[in-house]
Amino acid sequence: YNLPSSTGVNITPDLMKLIQDGVPQLAGLKHSAMDASLIRTFADMGLSCFTGSSKLMLAALTMGGVGCVDGAPCAAPERWVEIWNAYQAGDIDRAKGAQVKATEAFSITSRPGYSYPANIKALLSERLGIDCGNPRLPLLPLTPEQRAQIREDAAHIGLTKVTVS
Repeated sequence: YNLPSSTGVNITPDLMKLIQDGVPQLAGLKHSAMDASLIRTFADMGLSCFTGSSKLMLAALTMGGVGCVDGAPCAAPERWVEIWNAYQAGDIDRAKGAQVKATEAFSITSRPGYSYPANIKALLSERLGIDCGNPRLPLLPLTPEQRAQIREDAAHIGLTKVTVS
């Protein structure tokens, strides 16, 4: 997991080569560093590279990435599945449109001033009709007003309740 903002270590191509040499069964990584161009580099190294930014899923796929691991797709997976399906079908225009719609959902889950991942849990709770709870401390729960805003924003972009079977 390349997350230098939290670990203080950036997995550069040289470091990744050392890791690969020491762990030959290594299959891939989640890349959440600022330099998205490394997705192509890691793919060229034979690794399955997932972007850690759901806003960049389509871009990552075009650079050789294999998908996305992020919080927002947990609350609205169908938006990212559509990107995947369109890209796999070679329909780049449809994939671009799907990325725009996915980014709308991302915007709800990453509102400034809202506790992350409380916003994801609130959106997921609303969509499933199941209380997914609050994040553990030290993260704070959303206020009733923030939850209402998420509900309103979700309805505005068509993120409605889903049936769980």
